[in-house]
Amino acid sequence: MDEAELAAYFARSTRLQFTDKTIVEEQAMRREIEGIRERGYTISFEEHSPGVVGVGAPLDDAHSLSVAIPSPRFDAEMQARTIAALEQAVGAVKG
Repeated sequence: MDEAELAAYFARSTRLQFTDKTIVEEQAMRREIEGIRERGYTISFEEHSPGVVGVGAPLDDAHSLSVAIPSPRFDAEMQARTIAALEQAVGAVKG
C-alpha cells in the first residue's frame, strides 16, 4: 500500500487482537510495516495463534508465501533457514 492507502486503512479499520502479542496500535504497525519493507519479509511471533510463528514474504501486491512454525522450534537457525527457503521459493515463483 502507498501512504494514502495505508492512511485510509487505518482510518476505517478495526484491528482485532487475536493474542496478547498481536500488534494493533497504528504507530507500532507502521514501524513494523517499515521494517518489513526494508528486509523483504515478516515474522509474526504468536500474533495470531499462541505457539505459532509465521514467516512470510511477498510475491507481488496481492500475493505472498508464508510458513507456520511451532514457536518452540523457532530459533535463530530455523529463522535463517526459513527466510532463505522463502526467498528461494519467491524467486522460483516469480521466475
